[in-house]
Amino acid sequence: MKHPLTVTPLAARQRQQGAVLITALMFLTVLTLIGVVSMQSTSMDYQMSTNAVLRDRAFYFSENGREAMGSVIDAHLFERGWTGNVILPTGLNIVNTGKDLYIDNDAGESLANASSLTVDARHQLDGNGDGDVTDGEDSNSEIIVFRTQTQWAAGAGTAMAAGYEGLGKAAAAGGVHVFFELRSRGETVAGAQATTATEYRAILKN
Repeated sequence: MKHPLTVTPLAARQRQQGAVLITALMFLTVLTLIGVVSMQSTSMDYQMSTNAVLRDRAFYFSENGREAMGSVIDAHLFERGWTGNVILPTGLNIVNTGKDLYIDNDAGESLANASSLTVDARHQLDGNGDGDVTDGEDSNSEIIVFRTQTQWAAGAGTAMAAGYEGLGKAAAAGGVHVFFELRSRGETVAGAQATTATEYRAILKN
C-alpha cells in the first residue's frame, strides 16, 4: 500500500522559520542582559574593593604621621623649641620651627572648628623607593598639634615668689602634665583621606 506524499505548504514553512528566529532572538536578548548585569556587578565590586584599599591606605598614612609627631613632643618641650637637639624622624618636617607648642596655640584656633586649626607638621615617606613622594605607595599626612590643658602632676608642690597668689609660681617634684590633641590627616594620590586623633600627655619637669 502506498502512502500519500505530504507536502508542507510554503507559507507554513515560512511561519515555522519565523517562530524559530523570534525564539533565538529572545534567548540572545536574555543572554545579553545577563552579561551586561554581570559586567556592571563586577565593575561595582572592583570599585568597592579599590575604595576600601585606598581608605585603609589613607588611615595608615595618617597613623604614620601621628606617631612620628608624638615621638618628638617630649624633646621639643624639654628644649623649649625646635633646637638642634630635637632629632626629627625620617620624613617629618616642622612647618613653623619658631613655634613653641608649650606656650600656646595659634590665634583663632579651636577644636570645635576644624577649619581654624593650622598644620604644624607634614610627614612624607617614599614607600616604593623611587625618590619621590607622589605615588600610591608613598605616605603623606598633615599633623595638627593643639594644646588642650596643663595640670600639676601628682605629688608636685608649688611655691610662691611674691606672696599669696602672687607672681612667680613654680613647680617642684612631680612637674607639670601638658595635654595635647594630635590630629593627623592622611591622603592618597587618588584623593582618599582619613583622619586620626589621640590625646597626648607630656610631663614637663624642667
